[in-house]
Amino acid sequence: TLLTVGPDLSASPAAWSVPVTGALDQEAVDKDGCKRLDETIARIPKDIPVHKIYRRGKAGPEIVKAAKEADYDAILLGARGVGRVGALMGSVSSYVLHHADTAVFVAHAPRDT
Repeated sequence: TLLTVGPDLSASPAAWSVPVTGALDQEAVDKDGCKRLDETIARIPKDIPVHKIYRRGKAGPEIVKAAKEADYDAILLGARGVGRVGALMGSVSSYVLHHADTAVFVAHAPRDT
């Protein structure tokens, strides 16, 4: 199962006082998230079955919620390195590690040298 979590623009503080338009349109954000998910799935060999999930909200809680809804052996997260400066992992990875009921593995991309 591949899961992507996109932002829920109606829940962001900016949306409380300003209408969402243009590049911050929820439909466009969702479409982009689904496109990225489909592009990733296209890179997986056809003989490997893949289930895709797209959700809106905060990534950490949505990942944990999805994991609780099915019988997964583990969660594998890709770390993007955009968390706190000097931190070994970001806030999403940390949240999932502390709240998931299954094994969690965090993979970092190789550093540019």
